[in-house]
Amino acid sequence: MKFDKFTLLAAIAGALALSACQTTRDNAFSEWQEMPIGASRFNVPSISSVPVTKLEQNDRNNGQVQNEKWELACGLGYITLQYTFDAWFKQTEEEEMNNQEKFIAQFKERKIAVSNIEAVSNKNGRSVGYLADAQLSDGTSCKAAAFGFRANRGFKGYNNDHGGIDTAVNGIYCGPMPFDMEKLTSQISLVEDRDAYAIAVQRLPTMECSAKGKKPEQASWLDRSKERPDYRTMAMTWNKKLTEGYLQTDVDIVSGGGTLKFSGAESSSCTTKLELTKFAFPEQGTWSIDCTNGDFASGKFYVDDNYNLVASGNGKTGESVDFTIWL
Repeated sequence: MKFDKFTLLAAIAGALALSACQTTRDNAFSEWQEMPIGASRFNVPSISSVPVTKLEQNDRNNGQVQNEKWELACGLGYITLQYTFDAWFKQTEEEEMNNQEKFIAQFKERKIAVSNIEAVSNKNGRSVGYLADAQLSDGTSCKAAAFGFRANRGFKGYNNDHGGIDTAVNGIYCGPMPFDMEKLTSQISLVEDRDAYAIAVQRLPTMECSAKGKKPEQASWLDRSKERPDYRTMAMTWNKKLTEGYLQTDVDIVSGGGTLKFSGAESSSCTTKLELTKFAFPEQGTWSIDCTNGDFASGKFYVDDNYNLVASGNGKTGESVDFTIWL
């Protein structure tokens, strides 16, 4: 799947019209500047269920209005945000964000169908907007959201500050790894201690992206696995047993397959066996998981263009099991 098709979605996930902000002068924004992931003003890197691989920022009026753009999983998704540091959005803009018909229409005009629409909530309190499942015209399944919330809990120093929303967020993700949009919409917040956050982000799972416009070198299965440490991170969803995303796993890759060992539900120990059925890049194979508490699952996997092992299958009672590990 090529992500070029999402160029038009940049309008959805892009900065809102500048006229939406109150008490700001009509000055131009600065150029977008790529920043270290740890310089994020909001906690998107740590609440995203897939790795953030790029961060860009711009602003105007000495930071009075701030934009951030997060690339997810090497371009399989984007989250963009506009924050008004000492102002808020007009009531009419807030009403538009809370208009479900408008939410549906902005995707429909780009030939994207949305379903399972839910109103967002946010731990800070005031929020408006929606999240939904989305489907592109070619059948690709995505997660999408367009919403606003009050990031600054305090009083902004103006007599007419009645606690309106001061942040607008838009996002879409269309990759194979599970993405928890509800977690993002409910837990997104300002980073309070930027220095401490920058240190914490260094411990988050990372993902290497191939150079834009270049195909990855077709190194062997065994050679690629040696580029990573034997102890690494796996993103897994196992119905209601494991739903929080990242798990630490011991990895042992051999020429014809390998094993993954991790801690499962109820503190059980689980072993995943991988067996290649197609050895040339992109490899394909089968997998099975056995856990000491009796849990069992099996399915198939393939290796994508970014050298992610993407697996899907079912447990012994038919529940879906999906996981991704970065080779």
